[in-house]
Amino acid sequence: MKPIALVFLLLCFGTAQGMNPLSMDTDGDGMPDNWEIEHLLNPHDARDASHDYNSNGLTNRQEYEKGYEPFDRDTDRDGLTNFDEINSTYGFLTDPLAADTDKDGLSDKEEINIHKTDPTNPDSDEDGLNDGDEIKKSTNPNRMDSDRDGLKDGEEVLKYKTDAKKRDTDCDGLPDNEELWYHGTDPTNADTDSDGVSDGEEILGFGAAPIAPSRHALTYEEFISSNAYAGEYLTVKATVERIKHNPIPGNYSIFLQSDSGKRGIVTVESSWHYDSGQHVDDRFGLSPRKGDTIVVVGIAKRICGSNRELVVDKNGKMYLALSPEEAIGRWLPSKRYVKVMYDDATVVTSTPSPTTPAPTPSPTPIAQAVGDRGSMEVEERTSMKKLFLYILIGIMVIDVPILLYIWKRL
Repeated sequence: MKPIALVFLLLCFGTAQGMNPLSMDTDGDGMPDNWEIEHLLNPHDARDASHDYNSNGLTNRQEYEKGYEPFDRDTDRDGLTNFDEINSTYGFLTDPLAADTDKDGLSDKEEINIHKTDPTNPDSDEDGLNDGDEIKKSTNPNRMDSDRDGLKDGEEVLKYKTDAKKRDTDCDGLPDNEELWYHGTDPTNADTDSDGVSDGEEILGFGAAPIAPSRHALTYEEFISSNAYAGEYLTVKATVERIKHNPIPGNYSIFLQSDSGKRGIVTVESSWHYDSGQHVDDRFGLSPRKGDTIVVVGIAKRICGSNRELVVDKNGKMYLALSPEEAIGRWLPSKRYVKVMYDDATVVTSTPSPTTPAPTPSPTPIAQAVGDRGSMEVEERTSMKKLFLYILIGIMVIDVPILLYIWKRL
């Protein structure tokens, strides 16, 4: 038999035994023959309509109706197999038909493998921001308070308009929550009352709050005890022990007092000169000496041996803190970088109270006795006068009628 005839017979046999040329759906299973052939299904077996070959929870007929591939192991193209999604292989029962089950802007695979968030909860940490927004804003979608300032990320972004990544949004030395809850100041404005003094300085005192360009302030003991904020600008308040003039022109060192074996050293990148035998900094116009309190803003280095260095470069600053008495009696080349430090007890001029009459002083016992005796003498004299007057009146009352009678008889 010729090959052509054989092919014709095979085609005729196949048609007679298989598909119906008069129907689009030979087996009546709801799926067109051409679609079944294209997707490797049997067009003359209606039973395959109820099968789910790719474990996505849909029958083959439903796959056809939704336009899916019946053998596609990852229907939603999220990088997770349908089987893993419906069987909670990674700990979450996700939707194999939705790449982003919780609609937070992150695919299920991203949440599970990269961000470690809950792909079934749009706000994994319940802070008021959905996971996708947190990733965009670089906050932590698994931590309710990313910057640990006591405020939820959602509160900071949506309510207070503060930076959820920074404990101190305005860099005034006061955490955002303290400004809102305790001080009543504006956490987005370093100088709430616009008086030229930062909120941190007003509340904590000069040197205890960061001074630009620094964003952090440490006590002297904190500074020499750790490598905190190494490589960053830092504000530190300390006491001068001695000044060392380095052989390299244009800088000098200030050794700071310390009660421990650790020490802080300030390297000031500034020229200097002597005036009347005193060291004078040319840039800051200061003449620091042993025992002075200084506030330094510089780049913090790491601890080297027992020393930690703070470098006052061209962007750094240095202030001399003096008491009012020192400021009056001290020779100061310039007052630009001088701060007068007052005691904690601030002197306040009070409003005068209304004048009230002074109370009459109570008499002493002796004065009281003398006064009583004088009063008795006055009373006795008054009584005698009254008695004499009564006698005189009585005599007149008796004598006048007698005298009149005698006068008539004469």
